[in-house]
Amino acid sequence: YGNPVDMGALKEAAGGYDIPVLEDACQAHGAIHRGRPVGGWGDAAAFSFYPTKNLGGLGEGGLVTTGEPEVADRIRVLRNHGESSRYRHERLGFNARMSAFQGAVLNVKLAYLDAWNGVRAHLAERYRENLSDLEASGLRLLQATPESEPVAHLLVVLVEERDRIMEELAEAGIQTRVFYPEPLYRQPAFSHLVEDGFTLPVTEEISRKTLSLPLYPGMRIESVDAVVAALTDLI
Repeated sequence: YGNPVDMGALKEAAGGYDIPVLEDACQAHGAIHRGRPVGGWGDAAAFSFYPTKNLGGLGEGGLVTTGEPEVADRIRVLRNHGESSRYRHERLGFNARMSAFQGAVLNVKLAYLDAWNGVRAHLAERYRENLSDLEASGLRLLQATPESEPVAHLLVVLVEERDRIMEELAEAGIQTRVFYPEPLYRQPAFSHLVEDGFTLPVTEEISRKTLSLPLYPGMRIESVDAVVAALTDLI
């Protein structure tokens, strides 16, 4: 959601076991942890340029960052059918080349990223100030990681009776979303990795309660207040 995890602690833990650290920075363009931008902590990091992201194109696209020359060379080969040179395929690869048009669009929008992130942060702070009164009623706000500067890709709360509240907000003309309603370990693609009876209770609780409220750079403060007012009536 644009909030970095504690990458310092993660790197320290992984380093003791020689485990590579791959950052999923797809929602965190411009986020910072301990003074360092995300995308520069792990052995490699992935950014998405899907149109809804903080830095989005007009179609599909993405970026991988890495400080490891060998990793960079491998990614360049993989993205282009595994070719190391014209018609020489070193490995099985993909057709994952982003178009020049998307690159041109993103290059223009990049100049506005900090300003858009600033608007998101302002709106998110307004939400937090006004929603704090509802914490006594069971609503929970996700807290920023210490020493981090999130970019508020989404404004996510945890709330009981999430489905009811979502439906009644829709009736009031307020669109909300539930991202990742099914934990990854319960997805069919990973069923072969999970033993029968295995469960992650905290993950299950979050999946059941998570709700994303409207947030985008063009949103007005008055709209944030309207969402908060509607939530207050429902909780």
